[in-house]
Amino acid sequence: MRKSTIFIICLLCIVLGELFMLFKTSTSQQTREYALDTKVYDMPVQETENKVVKPFLFEMHSADNVDVILDEFAADITESMADNNLKPLFEQKKEEAEPEKVSEEKTEEASVEEQKTESLLSAEESVEEKIEVSEETPQEPIAAEEPVIEPEQANVEPVAENKVQENRAKIAIVIDDLGLSVPFTKQIAQVKAPLTVSFLPYGASDKAQVTMLKDAGFEVMLHVPMMPHVPAALAPVTLSPEMDKAETQAELNKMLNRFEGTGMHGINNHMGSLLTERVKNMGYVMEVLKKRGMYFLDSKTTGKSAAGKAAKEYGVAYIARDVFLDNKNEYNYIMGQFRQAEKVAEKNGQAVAIGHPYSQTLKVLQDWLKEADEKGFEVVHLSELLPKE
Repeated sequence: MRKSTIFIICLLCIVLGELFMLFKTSTSQQTREYALDTKVYDMPVQETENKVVKPFLFEMHSADNVDVILDEFAADITESMADNNLKPLFEQKKEEAEPEKVSEEKTEEASVEEQKTESLLSAEESVEEKIEVSEETPQEPIAAEEPVIEPEQANVEPVAENKVQENRAKIAIVIDDLGLSVPFTKQIAQVKAPLTVSFLPYGASDKAQVTMLKDAGFEVMLHVPMMPHVPAALAPVTLSPEMDKAETQAELNKMLNRFEGTGMHGINNHMGSLLTERVKNMGYVMEVLKKRGMYFLDSKTTGKSAAGKAAKEYGVAYIARDVFLDNKNEYNYIMGQFRQAEKVAEKNGQAVAIGHPYSQTLKVLQDWLKEADEKGFEVVHLSELLPKE
């Protein structure tokens, strides 16, 4: 009897204790702190004969765009977790982990640096720094699908080699880096103007996209990856000075054969500040173009380009870029570059302007086309500006 009483008393104590803890838990305010985990990604490093090839960051966006995306993500998270008192902790973690922003400069190998500089020397120096961030890169994608990578754009002074004796000044608008974003291809197909478009030879880029723009009245070209001064993995295959004649021509023919039958009559260089300075290597390229009856557009990513000399030696039609339109994906800046193209065209009778698949580029292009005719400019296919024999 005594043992039973003791057992019952102990049991009651346990039950009362549990009830007390339950009551205390339900009435007390508990604050828990959470922190977002972080991950570190190690990019593979390639090696080519004693040269370390830095990984190419496809974006195609600058580091600043990454910050914007992170800020938007942070805003969504903190808003949804505000009731749990997590916002202060998250903001604290974000400040501790926020990387130092990369310079917004974007010039030659650049996407190596993304802003325009005034002199060729500063352009070449800034370009070699930008490769570590983003090589030619689209910034704000029009179709939520990014393409892309940015162009290496050396801001050398507009060349004055493209001249014609015509009453109306002619301007050829070339849009590089196409093929990686099918939605952008569909959008630019709606532009009612004789544009020239250049497709990259890899990724989603295929005959269907080329044919789409060919049928829309555009002139189509191949945008051939060529090695810049700072080694970088620009594409699955990049023409390099380290390649001999046989390898260079075999790889170039593979790229061209990918779009066989689509009506491509010319190529231009994607990056290539190093390769285009080599007369011998550019000679390998020109020999292929001569056999195929194709022309070469020099993107002029270096002021020391030897492409013109090589083209003359092999009898290949050659033309050079005058203005890069969108080193910055900003409306006012791009419109200013269109004005620069107008000045070159008024002076020389013609101009070649190169742009990229950026949202603001397309917007400015559509606005500029509305006034171009009234101002006396004629937009033409690039081939119409080739030197007449």
